[in-house]
Amino acid sequence: MKSKEEVAKLFKKQLKQSQRALDGQYQNTKKCQAFYNNDIGYYRDQIEFAEKDGAKRRAMVNFGKIQENIDSVSGFLAQNRRQAKFTARVSEDQGQEQYSKNMNAYYTFHRDNQNADQLETDQDTDMLINGYGGIDTDLSYMVGRSTTTPNGEILKKKLRADQVYWDGRARAKNLLDSRYMGYHDDYDLKDALNLFQKSKKEDFEPVPTDDNQKGYTYNPWGGLYDRIKVLDSVEWASQEEETVRVYNHQWMEYETFYKAENPIYLAEDPLDALYMKAKLDVIFSEIKDEGPENIVISDMFDFDPTAQTIFFDQATKGRLVAEFGDLITPIPFTRKCFYTAVVSGDHVFSAFKSISQQGFSIKFKTGYYDETHNIWVGMTNAMMEPAEYFNKALTEMLFALAANSKGGVIIEEDAVEDIVEFTENYAKTDGVCVVRSGTVQNNKIMPKAQPAVPTGLETILTLADQNISANGVPSAFMGNVEREDQSGIFFKRRIRQIISKLSKYFDSVTLYQKEDARLHLDLIPVWVQNNEGASVMIAGPDGGEDFIDVAEDMLYAEYAVSVQESPQTPEDKQETATVLGTYADRVMPFNPSAGQAFLAESLQMLPLPGDVRARLVKTLQPSDMVPMAEMQKLQAQLQEVTSQLNQAQMAKLAADTALSQAKTITEQANAADKLEQAANKGLENDLIRQGGYEKATVSI
Repeated sequence: MKSKEEVAKLFKKQLKQSQRALDGQYQNTKKCQAFYNNDIGYYRDQIEFAEKDGAKRRAMVNFGKIQENIDSVSGFLAQNRRQAKFTARVSEDQGQEQYSKNMNAYYTFHRDNQNADQLETDQDTDMLINGYGGIDTDLSYMVGRSTTTPNGEILKKKLRADQVYWDGRARAKNLLDSRYMGYHDDYDLKDALNLFQKSKKEDFEPVPTDDNQKGYTYNPWGGLYDRIKVLDSVEWASQEEETVRVYNHQWMEYETFYKAENPIYLAEDPLDALYMKAKLDVIFSEIKDEGPENIVISDMFDFDPTAQTIFFDQATKGRLVAEFGDLITPIPFTRKCFYTAVVSGDHVFSAFKSISQQGFSIKFKTGYYDETHNIWVGMTNAMMEPAEYFNKALTEMLFALAANSKGGVIIEEDAVEDIVEFTENYAKTDGVCVVRSGTVQNNKIMPKAQPAVPTGLETILTLADQNISANGVPSAFMGNVEREDQSGIFFKRRIRQIISKLSKYFDSVTLYQKEDARLHLDLIPVWVQNNEGASVMIAGPDGGEDFIDVAEDMLYAEYAVSVQESPQTPEDKQETATVLGTYADRVMPFNPSAGQAFLAESLQMLPLPGDVRARLVKTLQPSDMVPMAEMQKLQAQLQEVTSQLNQAQMAKLAADTALSQAKTITEQANAADKLEQAANKGLENDLIRQGGYEKATVSI
């Protein structure tokens, strides 16, 4: 870990690099926000009027067509927000389902507590407008944080576009290749004292007015803390208002780590193994790393003396080699290590190894990178110029209508005797205007020229509007049906095609959800350690409310992260519920339990309160009936017995068939024997008649 002097020097260097590289980015952000908020007026025109005050400036009309495009996409992202799912890396027989359920319950609880959905909607809007949007997630135990619960919590904070900075050379999606990033906050001096001042050493020290100690300087702006240590100089956001600018700066360093086979598992003598274990335990107790406020920092690169393959750093390598010599063979590798510092000016309040070693606690969503201007851009940039042309054409049309004649006539002085009477009667539908003889014939009363609108402005309006839709979203995405005979299937297909067009934004959202879940994998165990035994409310089965007791042994060491499918819209859920209800009606007559299961699932799709849904599901599965799991087991056994019975019946039928065939063969043999005997008897009688013998013996 670097010293505070080294951290302050590194922070100043990286902040200066970032500000220089992101100057164009910040300028584009201001321009995009102005276009989104419809308070932009880049185009101005001037025309000469024949008036006493001379030239008159005309401002361009601004129609807010960009905002509706961005809001429609942001709303779609909010409606279809997905959530990450954790799966424990453990076999089924060791409780994978339960470990996964516990982590998912904790994650859902913290997202609800953080108002994460609302913050991410604002972040999505920033991404679509500016090309980037950031959120910081951290524990309330950290320097500069505060909590609303006794045992702390996990906090989320949406960062303003002008508040955040990062490595200007980062090009990867969501700035995952950034070497450093951070943001600043402005605090009242009194709040800075409470948030950042340590008990061991006071960073800001209020001094009595009569104290003239050396090392203090007078603050001409006055106030309670009018003297501040010169050595602990800070960056002022406003000296007049006594506000201090504090930076949360995070950076990454490449470090060498080593891995080797644990010598314990190579020992042949049990006594040698015990001796080695004792040595490893001593080394482990001396190198255990701690973060701010005595929070233990742990990650997959930690030294574990019981593991078969051990990981360690350069300092630990020297101790292990000295203790075990040739029994251990360290193999070097390179890793990323993440650090955090709280800095203001030259003063470093705190610097420590970040709790999560999966990345920075600041997570971004980005649009796409403009290689020409070296900035991240969203939807606004492509719609700026068409919006300007649209507003320019509309301005010219309105000006033409305002500057041209509005009707009436041009009349010579001698055309009528009474000008006032003529003026009053001219606008009346039943009035009669009397003029001198020959006036009309000599064209002394002539109508004004018809107002003319410059040609081509309608075409410009149409082209600009089409181009805004092409770079934004078509009207179908905002719910406008252009044709009444358009089928619902075709309409949904058009929406899916629009979504594929915006894939770069949807990919950023999915990637953010994965990164946010991995960050919580490191933060939740720390929170669990500080909330052992507490009871938290989670979403229980059937949509009801349930409570679980926080316990450290409820979590597994490793989890895989995946992102669930997009949630269904209320209309899709209603359609699914209808289909499940139809199948329930069909299955119910011959399998009531299966029909009840279909009905219970259909209830999950209906827009019902959680307690109502839970009561209905309980009614479908009354307590006096056999539990569903046992019922399924009995049904499986019944199916097995039925299958065996069917097989036995088939075997019996086959045996009966074989027996019948055997009887038939026997009967046929007996019949053939009788026929043969009859034939022999007939032959014998014929011989007797021919010879006249009374007795004869015939052998055949």
